This record gives sequence, structure tokens and C-alpha cells, in this order.
Amino acid sequence: SDFPGVIDLILELLPQTKQVFVVVGSGQVGTFWGREVQTQFTRFQDRLTFIWSGGLSLTEILRQSASLPRDSAILYFTFGTDARGGAYADARVLADLHAAANAPIFGLHSVMLGSGIVGGKLIDIDDVTRNTADAAIRVLAGAPPRSVIVPPQTPGHPVFDWRELQRWGIPESRLPAGSVVRYRAPSLWQQYRGTVLSAVGVLAVQSLLIVGLLYQRRKRQRAEIESDETEREAQLLRQEVAHVGRVSMMGQLASALAHEINQPLGAILRNAE
Repeated sequence: SDFPGVIDLILELLPQTKQVFVVVGSGQVGTFWGREVQTQFTRFQDRLTFIWSGGLSLTEILRQSASLPRDSAILYFTFGTDARGGAYADARVLADLHAAANAPIFGLHSVMLGSGIVGGKLIDIDDVTRNTADAAIRVLAGAPPRSVIVPPQTPGHPVFDWRELQRWGIPESRLPAGSVVRYRAPSLWQQYRGTVLSAVGVLAVQSLLIVGLLYQRRKRQRAEIESDETEREAQLLRQEVAHVGRVSMMGQLASALAHEINQPLGAILRNAE
């Protein structure tokens, strides 16, 4: 593990950091790592103050993590047992620490991502597991243990938890190049895309129905107008036919009257002569 690299990352993401609370257990493993890491952090002594949890119980660690001064960060290593001898799993300690802490938490292993740490260049526990299983299989198959050489595994590409970046106000522009951000909340479009597309489809169908109804209405109105015009033309035609009939009848009556009048007038004229 690149322990100084984790501190460099903290200072890169949070340049105002002045204090780092190092959470490590009080058992043999925690004591060993505490001594090992302190020697590697000496180059930061002029810039940072390190507080170690080795002599505290879990309750005291949680209480102190909740009242850290401003511009602090928490570095979680591993736990095991606290100063009172209580044994705790890392998942339990990290969950309680995340719930109580008033400062961002950084860790070393990939299994911690998504459980409260901001992220960074983490040791991939899946790769550790595969390498360990491969070495065990070779030994069980009869290979001499000295021949089973596993190269040191270095931290992977930087990966971060989007939720923790948002919680502590860390802009993504400060992340190292090539960083991967996980657990990003979906955008409104991604979250409601199905609903929006369904609504758009319904609106499209309704729009087509409305357009169709308007077209049918316009067509019916045009047909009614044409029908009214045809009726008016027929009515005018009927009126003209009736007028012609009346004029013809009047002509026939006039001719008959003239014939009836001409006969007595002729007789009178002949008698007069």
C-alpha cells in the first residue's frame, strides 16, 4: 500500500486539511501498522497533525470523530480490537464511523468503497483473493512453497464514490486524471426516461386523434357547405322554372283572351259594315 500517497490524495482533494485522524485497532495487527505508518508520515509533520486512535475504545473513537475540528480528514486502516479488547468487524466499524463522523473518510481497500469512504487508489481485494487462491492451489498440488512467488500488488486506478464527493463538497475537477466515479445518482432524464417516453407516446397518439377529428370535422363542414350551396342552386333553379311556367301560362291566357275578344269584335265590325 502507498500510505503517503493516500495523504497526498487527501491534500489534493482537500487542500485546507490540517489534521488527520487515523483510525487503527489496538491489537497486534493495528499496533504493527500504527508503527509502520508513522514512520512513513514523517514528511508531512510540518503540514499536518496526526491523531491516532490506538489507545481508544470504539465508543471514544466515534465520539472523537464526531467532534473533529474544521479542515480534518479521517484515514481508516483496519480495526480488529479496540483498547478495551472488544472485537469488531471492519464493516461494522466503518458503518458506525460514517454515521458519526463530521469529516470525510479515506481508506485503502476496494471493499470499503460504497461503505463510507471517499475513494482513491485502492487495493483490489478481488485480485488479492484470486492471487491467494492461485498460490494455495499450487501449493496443494505439490509445488514447493518457495517456488510460489506472488508479485506485490499495487493500488489500482483511482475510483471514487460520487455520494461522498457531493456530501463533502469535493469537485470532480480535483480528481486525478483517469478517475472513475461510481454510485452517481441518475439524472432526471435517466430516472424518468421511461415515463417521459410513455407520456410522449400517449401525447403523440392523442395528437394524431385530435388531428384526425379536426380533419373529419373540417371535411364534414365543407360537405355541409357544399350541400347548402347545392340546395340553394336547386331552389333558385326551381324558382326560375316556376317563373318560366308562370310567364308561359300568362302568354297562353293572353292568346286565349285575344282570340275570344277578336271573334265578337269581328262580328260587330261586319254587322256595322
